Formats: sequence, C-alpha cells, structure tokens
Amino acid sequence: MPIYRGVALLCMLVASSAASAQITGGAIVGVVTDAGGGVLPGVTVTATNIATNQAAVTHTNAQGYFEFPLLPAARYRLEAQLQGFQATRVEALELNAGVRRRFDVRLAIEAVTDRVDVVAAAPLVNATTTSLGIVMDQRQVEALPLNGRNFQQLVGLQAGVVNAPSSSTGGRGGIEFNGSPALGNNLMLDGVDMSFGENNGSASDTSAGASGGALINTISVEAVAEFKATGSAFSAEYGRATGGVLNVTTKSGSNQLHGTAFEFFRHDALDANSFFSNLDGAPKPPLRWNQFGGNLGGPVLRDRLFFFFNYEGAHVRRSDAVTGNVPTPLLIDRAAPEMREVLQAFPDTFEPTGDPYVGLHRRNDERRNDEHTYMGRVDVERGQHRLAVRYNYNHQDFFQPIMPPEHPRVFPTRLHNAVVQDNWTISPSVFNELRVGINRSDLNRHHVGTELTPAWISVSGGGLTGLGLPSDIHFMTTTYSINDNLTYVRGRHSIKAGFEIRNVDSKRFQIGLPTHRYNGVDDLIADRPNDIQVIFGSEKPLDTTNYAVYIQDDWRVSNRLQLNAGLRYEYSPPLSGAFNVAGSDPFGPFNNRGEPMFDADRNNFGPRLGVIYDAIGDQRLVLRAGGGVTHAPAQPFFYYDMAYIDPNVPFLATFTENDIPAGLPTAFPFPRSFVTEVAENPSLLPEGFNLSRSVADYDRADEYAIQWNGAVQYALTSRASLQAAYVGSRALKLYSTRSLNLVDPITGERPDQAVGEVVLRENAGRSKYDALQLSLNQRLWNGLALDVYYTYGRSRGYYGPDGTLVRDATVQDPNDIAGSAGPKPGDVRHRFVNVHSYELPTPGFGDSGLARALLGHWTIQGIITWRSGLPINVTAGRDLVGNRRVDGQRPDLVPGVDPYIKDTDGLVWLNAAAFDVDRPLAEGRFGNLPFNALRGPSALTYDFALHKRFDVTGGHQMTLRLEAFNVLNRKNLNNPVSNLSTSTFGQITGASSGRNIQIGLKYAF
Repeated sequence: MPIYRGVALLCMLVASSAASAQITGGAIVGVVTDAGGGVLPGVTVTATNIATNQAAVTHTNAQGYFEFPLLPAARYRLEAQLQGFQATRVEALELNAGVRRRFDVRLAIEAVTDRVDVVAAAPLVNATTTSLGIVMDQRQVEALPLNGRNFQQLVGLQAGVVNAPSSSTGGRGGIEFNGSPALGNNLMLDGVDMSFGENNGSASDTSAGASGGALINTISVEAVAEFKATGSAFSAEYGRATGGVLNVTTKSGSNQLHGTAFEFFRHDALDANSFFSNLDGAPKPPLRWNQFGGNLGGPVLRDRLFFFFNYEGAHVRRSDAVTGNVPTPLLIDRAAPEMREVLQAFPDTFEPTGDPYVGLHRRNDERRNDEHTYMGRVDVERGQHRLAVRYNYNHQDFFQPIMPPEHPRVFPTRLHNAVVQDNWTISPSVFNELRVGINRSDLNRHHVGTELTPAWISVSGGGLTGLGLPSDIHFMTTTYSINDNLTYVRGRHSIKAGFEIRNVDSKRFQIGLPTHRYNGVDDLIADRPNDIQVIFGSEKPLDTTNYAVYIQDDWRVSNRLQLNAGLRYEYSPPLSGAFNVAGSDPFGPFNNRGEPMFDADRNNFGPRLGVIYDAIGDQRLVLRAGGGVTHAPAQPFFYYDMAYIDPNVPFLATFTENDIPAGLPTAFPFPRSFVTEVAENPSLLPEGFNLSRSVADYDRADEYAIQWNGAVQYALTSRASLQAAYVGSRALKLYSTRSLNLVDPITGERPDQAVGEVVLRENAGRSKYDALQLSLNQRLWNGLALDVYYTYGRSRGYYGPDGTLVRDATVQDPNDIAGSAGPKPGDVRHRFVNVHSYELPTPGFGDSGLARALLGHWTIQGIITWRSGLPINVTAGRDLVGNRRVDGQRPDLVPGVDPYIKDTDGLVWLNAAAFDVDRPLAEGRFGNLPFNALRGPSALTYDFALHKRFDVTGGHQMTLRLEAFNVLNRKNLNNPVSNLSTSTFGQITGASSGRNIQIGLKYAF
C-alpha cells in the first residue's frame, strides 16, 4: 500500500470518533456602513445556523468588510452590533453550497429601539464570482418530478448543459457542460471525488459500454441537501475538469428530530402504451416499480452533536424495447454449419425487410433493478472546530435484455464513498478546511449463458446489426484523496490557498469471445471475415497519484468593483501498469514492465481571472466577465486495451488473414483454446502472427480547456432576475485514437508487415463551443417559483473527441483527420427548459376546516424541456477503399436530391436515394458526405406533478404525489438508422416512452 494511502486511511480512523457540521457549504460576505454610507470597522457580526443554533462570529476590518467563508449550507440569522448603533438582525438568510452571498448591512445611530429586525432574502444577482451555474436546493431536489428519482437529472436543466447521447464518449453518455466532453467533468460528493470509474459519465447511464444502469445513482435524493453545478470560469479551488464541476451536499441533523418515510409506486395499468407497442398492436408492457425508504436525523447533544441516516431501496421490473436486425431462416440455412448455433441464438420472430436474409425484430423484454442505498452522517461542534464523518454505500443489481434473449447482461455494482472533514476557525480572519475521502466504484458486467457459446459473430455491414456480444468486465476504481483549503481575509483581499492529493487505483479484468466481423451478408455466407478480434483477458492494474496546489485572491477594489484572480497547478504523473512504446514512434520498441507509460506533462498551469462590476451600486445590475484554463488528468480506462501480459500480446487484438501464419484458420470459429493458451504463456504465440498494437503517444500532453464568459444580470424585481451570457470554450489535447498500418488497397499488405493494425492513442482532439445563454429566475412569489433557460449554441469537434474509448469510429480517413471535423454528437443547437412550481390558492369557504383541509396545500410542479434535433452521421457500412477498416466510412451525397423524407407517420426520416455508395466503391475512395451532416427529430417532454399536503397535529405532514412523465404522451422519436448498408436505413426504430404515472406517499415529522 502506498504511504499516501496509508496516511489517508489513518486520518479517517483517527477522526472516526468525531462528528461535524456541514462538510461543504458557502460563504456570506458584506460591508457594514452607517446611515451616510461610511464604512464601519470593528462591528461584531454573527451568523447563526437556525437549524442547529451554531454561531460563527467575526468582526469587520478597516474597510468595513466581513466574511464567513466556511458556513454549512443552511438558513441563517445575521446580526451586526457596534456600540453607539442600533443592532441589526437579518432573519432567514438562505445560503447555498458553493455560493458566496454578498449581503451589506447598514447600521443606524442608537435610539430608543434596541434592535432593528430586517426581513430580507439573499440578493438575486451574483456579485461575487464569474462562474456560471445553478444551485438546486433541497426543495427542488425533493419536489420536482424525477423519472427514477435520480438527482443527476436536475443537472441537465441549466443553460449550456445537455445529456450527451449514447453515441458520445464511447457509448457512455453522461453530461456535457458547454460542449466539453462528458468524461471531462469533476463530480464530487461533499467535496470529495464521486466519479464512477469506467462509466464516469454517470452511474445511472443506460447506454452501452460498461454502464451500470442504476436508478438511484450513488445517493438518494432524500439525502441530498442541494447541489451546485458550475460550468464556466470557476475558481482556482476547483480543477481536474475540462467541462464542469458538480458538487453534491448531503443532509445533516439539526436540533429537532426529523424523519421521513416514503413509497413511490408505478404500474403499467396507470401508463399509456408505448408508441411502437401501439404500432405493432401489442399490449402494454408490464411494469412493477417500487422505490421506498426514509430518513432520520436529529440531535445527540443539543447545539453540539447531530446525526443523520438515510435508506432508499428500489425493486423495479419493467420492459425494455429490444430492436435490431436478425438473420432469417434463409440466411441461417445458407450459413456455414458452424455458425448456425450462434445465429439460432437470435430471435426467430421478425418483420420482413427489403433483404431476404435480414428481418427486423422488435420485442419488449424484462429489465430488472434491485438497489439499496445507505447514507450515515455525524456532525459535531467542538469549539473552533466543526468536524464531520459521512459514509455512503450503494448496492445495485441490474439486469438488461439484449438481442439474444438467452444472454441478458447482468450488472452487479457496489459503490462506496466516505469523507472526514474538519473546519477550523483559527481566528476571525483565518479559516482552514481539511478533507480526507475515499471513493470506490466496483462493477462486474457479465452475460448469462455465454459459457456455452464457442464464439460470436459481429456483422458491420450488409444489413445485420446488433450481432455481437460484449465481453465480460469486472472493473474497480478506488480513489483516496486529501485536500486542504486555507482562507485569509485581509483588508480588501480574500485569499484562499490549498492543495489536493488524489491517488487513483484502477483495476480491470476482462474476458470475451473471439469475434468475427464481416463486411456484408455475402461475406458472412462465404465465411470471409473482414477481421477477427480476440481478448487476451487478464487483470490490469493501472495507478497514479495526482497533485494540485492553488491560490485565489478575490480583491474588492471598491464596493462596486471586484477582481478575482487565481492560479492552479496540477501534476498528474504518468500511469503505470501496462506496456507502451518508449518513444514517439508507434512502431518503436516497448519500455520495460513497471516503467511509466508515457512522459510526464509538467506544464499544467491554470490561471483564472474575473472582473465583476456593480453598475448601479445596489447589486441590481451586475456585469461580469471571466475566464480560465483548466486541466484534466489521464483516465485509466482509456488505456486498458494496451499490452499488459507481454509487449507483443495486446489486451484487445485485431487481425486479418494476412496477419496470421499458416495453420491457424480464419474461418469461423477461431479457437478459444488458442487465446487462453497464449494469455497464460505468451511464448506460445507463433512466429509470424502479427497481432495488432495498442500504444499511446509517449509524448502526450494532458487535456486542457480554455473557458470564458461575459454576463449581464439584472434584478427585475425583489424576487426575479434576468441574465444574458455569452459562453465560450475550447477543449484541447483531448484523448483520441487513430488506426495506423492499415492494409494497402493496391498491394493487399500492410506497410509494416512485422505488425498488424496499430491503434495509436494520442491527445490531439479538440472541441469548440460558443453559445448565447439566457436565464430567468423567480423566487417563490404568491405561490409561484419559476426558472426558465434558453441556449443557442454550436458545438464542434475535431478528431473524434467523443467518438471512442478504444478504436475510433468517427474519423473516416486516418490520414485526413480534418475531413471528419464537424458537429459533436451532443451538439444541440436550440434548447429550452422551464422549471415551475405553483401552490394553488385555497378557495374561500369561511371557517370550514374540512374545506381548508381538502382544498388547501395543492401544488403543481413541472419540467418542460424542448431541444432541436441531434446530429446524424450517415455511414456506408462497408469498406469502400480496401483498407480493411469499415468504421467511419461515409458515402457520397447525391447532388440535387433532398436527403430528408421526415415522414414521422411512416417513420422514415432519411432518403436513401440521396446517398451513393457505389461510386466511391468503384473509384476506391472515401465518400464526400461530411461528418454529422444531418439532423434528427426534435424532442419535447413535459414532466408534471400534483402534490397534496395534509397537515397533521404536532408538525407531522403527509404528502400525496401524483407524477406523470411525458404527461402529454408525446411521440419523441429517436434518430433513424444511419448505416446505409442496412435494409432499415433511414427508418426510425425507437422512441421515448409514453406517459408514465407515478404515485407517491411521503410522511414527514
């Protein structure tokens, strides 16, 4: 065990008997003046947490400035006192996590009245930071309708954020902040790492790849106090992100004993039928959905020691739509006898297509979730120290159907997250924050019944899709972290400095069946594979320890002008654990076992600069501009497919008949025994067997992004504000892959016949994002709370930054990367979001208590989301140039022919006549259709909730919730099939779910 890891664990054990206040929170800053506007030094300012009665005390400095930099997110009472002046108290000031609230106080000359009480809310306008983002407070997290009750759905509501399609990031989806890749986000729980290992986009991502498909996603929404999502020009305190920073704050106990119990129930009898089930005349697919649990929190010692515990469980049995092309009896009959067992594993029910060998299969099959999530937390106040311990555990078992009905995927997943924190008030102007954390993501993906299958087939052209069985993967990524932040307030400067040390220990074990890939059905019948892929499975540990230091100075030049300047330095030593080439030549010699896999990048300096100007002087009209450079370290799972057991034996090997010596067949099936024997003893690899190489650019640089924004924010009223912002981002040196040493179409041989295909990982991709982002926010007024966001943006990528993790599938010509630049898969040109809550007024019926009980406390909650169409990349589905690489090749666009049909009734979106494969195939060249040149259908969703609260004696409440997802039952169609070689090209074969209704009952005291 590394010394650092032992120190981290020792710190956690030493502190485990302590408890804490809120682990992460915000800051309250302000200036105290007299009636004439003159600043008042020496004023005693007290901020008291209303829930726990914990008080923080400071004094204004010579500039009349005060700051509380380390307050838990909560409601506060703010008091200011100075001899000769009336004391002033501000009641119920709301403070959110990750937010610096500025609240100026004016003291009047002492009079008969001893104290002035002010009822005020925190300012609507951000006058302290240049970062862009939103805070979702506890009310919104708990009340808004969430399909699956996953808090991360709320992250995608703000401007500039989209849920990336599953075609992004190697099929792992996730959340994109301002056009940057989803794998470039820094996800934190109470200030410590909350990333999800190999499926880093989201633990609930249901796309391909290593996804776990969770519902609850690490932590129950009932345990979330609030979260802050920041996507542009954030402080130097935050790093490890080329995209956004998400910090989730958990609940803690208070001086009052509080608890909840809840049950959420869904049944197919309440739902509308899905669009395609209606189309096929099929009954509604069955659904049994239960999510249940509760919280309990309160004092152990009043004002000193508090506890909080949460549990949520989920048992869900629902149907997944499984759609794809399957072999017809004619194809099975004409295939080689050895293949028939595999082909017969696919469904035998289908709709005819234009190809007699291919049928379209569509069915509903059971998908299961069994989840249990626990969170325990203890908080204590000990003089100048506020200490905290919190542990989170998520136990998931997820079953997902795939095309072969006898081989569903199984995802047992275990997530652990823990933190210990000490907030230390050293003096009224010096504060320190220390955190020690651990995060572990453990996923074991496998398939039922695959041990009976000798091999598998994947067809990349000719009409068959989905004929492939992903390998079995067990990965576990553990991070241990220590970070410390010191804040010093001096004069007009608030200086914050700190460091972070994060050890990343990642392991992966993977085994898979040999996969034969054919360039069409004719080649499949003749058993002429385009290439064969095998996995020499073994356990691969990759690890590194990342370091970061920073300093940030927020300088109040005047009461109206503030400059924020910071500098962060990050050092991410190279990963170790796999073989790589020892230089920049991808064909060069390998390094030795245990040596660093690439050269270290020591140039990760990240400056931050921001300017904030209060135009009027009353925090109603504020102009802000800011920018910064941010970095992201290497993700271990990018490099899992490199050689581990021997330099000549890559984890994933691809070869053709030209790469294999005599005596080894390329016909189906390739012997699994050979793979197993070579994996156990690499010396058994025959001479002349030229396996592919998976290597990384030894001189790679770490990914980084340049982010900037300019914003104008205006308080329309005391409860409503409007903001307009221009946001830009350039992400550079992004992870990308390129296939080298491809077969020469003229000679039929590889340029270097001593090796097979060479997959080079190089940080050379980039993305570009520019957007106008508008937001309108209204706090609760006459029962109505409203947030409206609109984004008009453009997001483009170069060198497939979202296209792959292992082997690029977006770049058409590896020798002409620029020819495949274009819109990113997550490029949403227009996006509109409306989040609203309205408490219906109670009709007047005199003093009738029964009428008030029945007609009062009804609330409407809703989320309306509309977006324009996502990009479509039309591919040829076959090797046009003879280089034995099918991925990414595109057809010609026929001049003068409309590529769209857009028949949403007939479910045909693209016009096959507008695309030509034959001409580039005859001329042996790539097609001229640009990458992601077309767009799919738009989407509109309205998730609606109606809540009825019943007040019970003694502060007890019962809330009945009726929630409807896609309440309008709108047909939101997926993008069409875009492989031109399939018989279903241009057709839309999938859609979002119909209206789903959920009933919830929640009891709280």
